[in-house]
Amino acid sequence: MKHEPLLRAPLFRPLAPYREHAWRPADSRNVGLSVSGGKTSADQAWHIIEANGGVPEGVVPHFCNTGLEDERTLRFLDQLDRHLGLNLAWLEFDLNSPTKVRVVNFATASRDGRPWLELLYTHIRRRDGTVGVRPLPNPAQRTCTDQLKAKTWHRYARRHLGWPTDYYTVLGFRADEPLRVERRLKRDAKGWKESGKGLFPSSHAGVTTLDKELFWETAPFYLEMDSDYGNCDYCFMVSTWKLKERMLLEAIETGTRLDPGNPPPRLARWIAAEERLSDRPGPFRKDRPGYRALWRQVCAGDMESAVSEGEHDTCGACGA
Repeated sequence: MKHEPLLRAPLFRPLAPYREHAWRPADSRNVGLSVSGGKTSADQAWHIIEANGGVPEGVVPHFCNTGLEDERTLRFLDQLDRHLGLNLAWLEFDLNSPTKVRVVNFATASRDGRPWLELLYTHIRRRDGTVGVRPLPNPAQRTCTDQLKAKTWHRYARRHLGWPTDYYTVLGFRADEPLRVERRLKRDAKGWKESGKGLFPSSHAGVTTLDKELFWETAPFYLEMDSDYGNCDYCFMVSTWKLKERMLLEAIETGTRLDPGNPPPRLARWIAAEERLSDRPGPFRKDRPGYRALWRQVCAGDMESAVSEGEHDTCGACGA
């Protein structure tokens, strides 16, 4: 649907790589446009809409909510949705729905971790025939990203939109993230899988982290948080020192005393999940202390990380 010209950000960027014919396969009628809540995918959505005068026919912008997103992320998405006329599909994993998908909006989106908690506390039948609580996600098996993001979108595309399996999804991968593009292309080369084959307009356009940041510095609204933390509040993929910093910030924001036995509320959810009753207990990560131990360190004034981690060790699917 065409709309009035956008309130442009002053910074100019060539729009040719974002025009539909430049990234959309000629034989494709169905394309998802993934908007994660981070600045890269939002930048990409902005330029696609601007280059094509609106959302191209057959393209469905969507956001999959885990219930752990920072409120600033949700506000940013709502601003983006209204400003661009995206008609963004807000989706959540819903164990009780026949399709396992719940369609929500900015006002009704979960903010209490419900989709994530439903996933973590479900019982599953394992390959060996036993039944038990689902193992916690970890860096090697990111079942949270798989179930709450990729499969939620796939179920919506297949069961709500009635799409066949051979559809595409536009992903927020930049030109300075070549390994992410390479991994996705290798996966896609094996055939059609859940969440479709990837398309990468921003990567083809040569967009870097600096380009993205410069664009949002001049835009009429902004994501009012450091997206290097990821969108989920205490994502286990975030570096140890950033987790500790977030723990301290939540304690300050909520007025929580630095008491080892009294973690702030959002952190308490992660501690409870890590310490839940399970026949196969374990932490989110084995290469560092658990969340309760990290909180104890924060309370003792220890903000260091003993684990060698990258500066931007985060989950790209949630933070792009």
